[in-house]
Amino acid sequence: LSVALQTIIFTYIIAPTAPILDDKLACIVIAGLLGGVGCGLILTNSASAGGLDLLGLYLSHKSKKISVGIFNVIYNIILYTLMAILFDVSTALYSIIYIVVFSVTIDRWHYQNIEVELMIFTHVPEVKQMIMHEYARGVTCWDGKGAYTNNHTEVLVTIVAKSEVSSVQREIRKLDPNAFVIAHTRVSVSGGYQKRLV
Repeated sequence: LSVALQTIIFTYIIAPTAPILDDKLACIVIAGLLGGVGCGLILTNSASAGGLDLLGLYLSHKSKKISVGIFNVIYNIILYTLMAILFDVSTALYSIIYIVVFSVTIDRWHYQNIEVELMIFTHVPEVKQMIMHEYARGVTCWDGKGAYTNNHTEVLVTIVAKSEVSSVQREIRKLDPNAFVIAHTRVSVSGGYQKRLV
């Protein structure tokens, strides 16, 4: 679908006959930013641009050290280095600048690369079972007590991808409409956390 839409758009939308900006570097940076945002949004919505992003997703699933953006940078720098040796150095350098901007932007917009810590306060034991079974995420449990009510509550902590947060919260509300959920987005995770392909 993506490739078909690109073909239609590039065929029927008339490209400008002259550059909008004269500065090549500015054009490259803007193109990298726009392309990275677009590709990041595509990946976040479980789709594909029909290119290297599929292989990047697969490798990021296999290794925590690789993201879609990092794979793009490595692959294209090798390609453009060969191009610089065989053809034109300046074009290769501009291409490397573009792909670095593009790849960094993908990683900033692709929710798979953003881990979120969820702290859940609930009275329903099924909530932790749902997270473990439906999302295959580990859960740490504590026994808590409300300071005002003295009522017992279960405190759950889990790490999910940002792309999973809305779905997890929706499922929690189905089981416990009164659950209290805190989400922390700026977390650093190491160990057994597993990235999803989308």
